[in-house]
Amino acid sequence: MGGDTIFVATGTYTDTGDEVVLIDKDITLSGGWDVSFTTQGSTSTIDGEDARRGIFIFESVTAAVENFTVQHGYTDWEGGGIYNSGTLTLTNSTVSYNTTDRSGGGISADSNSLAVIMDSRIYANHSLWQGGGIAAYDNSHLSMSRSWVVGNAAPIDDGGGISVGGSAYIENSIIAGN
Repeated sequence: MGGDTIFVATGTYTDTGDEVVLIDKDITLSGGWDVSFTTQGSTSTIDGEDARRGIFIFESVTAAVENFTVQHGYTDWEGGGIYNSGTLTLTNSTVSYNTTDRSGGGISADSNSLAVIMDSRIYANHSLWQGGGIAAYDNSHLSMSRSWVVGNAAPIDDGGGISVGGSAYIENSIIAGN
């Protein structure tokens, strides 16, 4: 059923498909819970093992992801860590060490999507073309607050940290060393 919340225990989660987590309906993923699901004191880790994307969010889907680390994702297309075609709210999370042969090493916000990033860290991601940390495409909207985008790379084209083709609103954030 859409709109549910899934509580995820602290730990590292992997898979063998094209992505570790496929979100195809409205949902909240709440990570970092202890084994009794009474205390949220850490993060849960989605690890693409340098072989697959971390999270894929379908078009027209609203997803909230909180208290997660998305790491070591890889794709030969876009969005090594997270590929968003819908509406993503990423809170208190880390997106790091993800790679793509195209754009959006850490996060790719597809055309007509919305990405809201709060209290999060986007670092050490790599794409060959645009947006080593974040690539936000035409007609997309990026909103970022109290977050940092540091040490990402896109050596062939533009936007080592962030590449924006749509609109962006960034406040109280650090974008440095990209």
